[in-house]
Amino acid sequence: MSRKLWIALTGLVLAGCVTPSYTKKVTTLGQVDMTGLECRRVQPIDSHAQRTMCATPASWAKYDRKQIAASEEFFAATRNLPNVDKFNRLP
Repeated sequence: MSRKLWIALTGLVLAGCVTPSYTKKVTTLGQVDMTGLECRRVQPIDSHAQRTMCATPASWAKYDRKQIAASEEFFAATRNLPNVDKFNRLP
């Protein structure tokens, strides 16, 4: 009984380890229709390197709203800390 259970569990684990197949297609800017796209240099939070991102103006507006909301949420959380002054410094 335990051998059958062990085989069944091993089969489930191996089935879960299968990576999904996808096609990685490299596209250069010369192959993309850039009509209506706005490109910006952005720096991800977890990196010091900037990169160029291109998106539609509607996508950039959504991105900007999310960034503003995230920064407001971060600063609101630090204002409520009991051991810092209004400049977020330790007394």
